[in-house]
Amino acid sequence: MAPSSQLTRVRVVAPGGGTGVNSAIYTALDKDARFDMAILGRSRASYDCYPEDWEDGNAAPNLESFAEELLSQNVLDECDCLVVGSRGGQVVLPSFWRARGASVPPVVVLNGGCAMSLPKQIQWPDSAVTCLLIGGQDFFRGDLSPDEYIDHTVSHVPHGNSTTVILYVHEMQHMPQAQLLSLVLRRLIEASTAWHATGLPPLKQLNAVLQALLSGGWSGRLLYTGRHEERWETYSFGPKGIRRVGLADDKRRKCQQSVGGSAARRPSPSSKDAAPEFTVHAELRALWRAGAQAVAAAQRGFKAGEEETDAGVTPERHLDVPTPLRSKERRATSTSEPEAERPPLRSGGLRNSLRSSWGSAFGE
Repeated sequence: MAPSSQLTRVRVVAPGGGTGVNSAIYTALDKDARFDMAILGRSRASYDCYPEDWEDGNAAPNLESFAEELLSQNVLDECDCLVVGSRGGQVVLPSFWRARGASVPPVVVLNGGCAMSLPKQIQWPDSAVTCLLIGGQDFFRGDLSPDEYIDHTVSHVPHGNSTTVILYVHEMQHMPQAQLLSLVLRRLIEASTAWHATGLPPLKQLNAVLQALLSGGWSGRLLYTGRHEERWETYSFGPKGIRRVGLADDKRRKCQQSVGGSAARRPSPSSKDAAPEFTVHAELRALWRAGAQAVAAAQRGFKAGEEETDAGVTPERHLDVPTPLRSKERRATSTSEPEAERPPLRSGGLRNSLRSSWGSAFGE
């Protein structure tokens, strides 16, 4: 953890992290004076595929070999908080934990990919600080009810771990909506780094998360492992406000004893417990759907604005991304090297890299 006088060094794993569809959120984070942000790798690169032990997996290069390459570059030594999403949480983060264990920095896990039955046994450190963001409209939920999905996620957290947050947002899709991510990403980063620094649950930061979600009209539940043995502090939020549910019974022991340890079994690809896969092709389809939904929403907003203007009411402007405090100086980056020779770690030049990633997705 960097001293308080320094910037919080945030590293985002691009594959699965939504750095294309939510580029505005990451750009705003990069501009924030409190953070030093860099994106690791590229979505839809040659290594952006599952390993061979997955149903649709491939031999290297794949996400596992990509994680090994990042480790060889010592990227974790220059990081105070990781952000991973989808397949990054399913493959890259577990690879980090297997190699570095408790020395892996705090992690914000979009879609909760590490908290499911994976092909390889996951070695989740007891001391790991982890903030899981999961969604009620995410296909990772499968056929489970909201309560079952939360319990299922809880069951994969190691029984000895007391530094985990699970944030369930009922309206969240697999690719978190920009409005949602703009509210919670920075606050979850702050919560995870504060917990790592103090060893105490980050109550102030978690309360800020709840207040932001409430003001944004979102609903769901927030759980975190407290000091009480085998208990999770649980809060619900939604139209009725924020309510402390209390100390929820821990679902971990019964599940882990039945399977011989957290995620200890290796499910077959056909098993109903096998982890769902979100491949590059699925991501492209989701990007198209998200784009169509954004256009439709903009058209509805424009029409509503015209109606309000005709009625003599000036429509308000709504910004999806908060205005950053100020821009940091950008590190100069060279663009002369061939694309194939660029290392996975890509610092600075964020706008260009995001534009390039988006362009490559649509053949631009």
